[in-house]
Amino acid sequence: MRNQIIYGLVLLVMTTSCSSIHTSVPFPISVTKGLCKGKCPNYTITISKEGKLEFNGIENTKYIGKQDFKLSKKEFKKLKTEYKKISFLKLEKVYDQRLYDFPTIVVKDQENTVAFKRNRSVPDELVMFVELLDEILRKNDLL
Repeated sequence: MRNQIIYGLVLLVMTTSCSSIHTSVPFPISVTKGLCKGKCPNYTITISKEGKLEFNGIENTKYIGKQDFKLSKKEFKKLKTEYKKISFLKLEKVYDQRLYDFPTIVVKDQENTVAFKRNRSVPDELVMFVELLDEILRKNDLL
C-alpha cells in the first residue's frame, strides 16, 4: 500500500512538471528572416511576454526601420498556441540543404535556437508559426 502511494506521488509530480514545460513560452521570442537572391523580406522581430511586437524591416519590406505595436489578444493567443506546438527538444539546431535561393530563418527564445531554410525536412509546426507571423505582419502592412 505504501509503495502504491509513493508511486502515485512520483507519477503526479512527473506529470505535473512535464505538462508545465509545454504550457509556458520562454519569452522573448525573436525571428529573423535573411535575404535570398530575389525579393524575400529581410527583417527581425521580437515578441515580448506582454504581447508587444518589435519589427525591424531591413530590406524588401513595406516598412524599413523599426516599428512597434501591440498584438491583439486573439493574435497573441494564437501565436502562443502555435509556438507551444514546436517540439524544440526533437528539432535539429540547423536545417540547411544548400538551398541557395531560400532565406535562412532563425527562431530563438531564451532556451532554444533553430535555423532553417524552408524545405520538406523542416517540421510543419515550425513553418506554421513563421507563416502565422508573416500573416500578422502583412495585416499590419509591414510586408
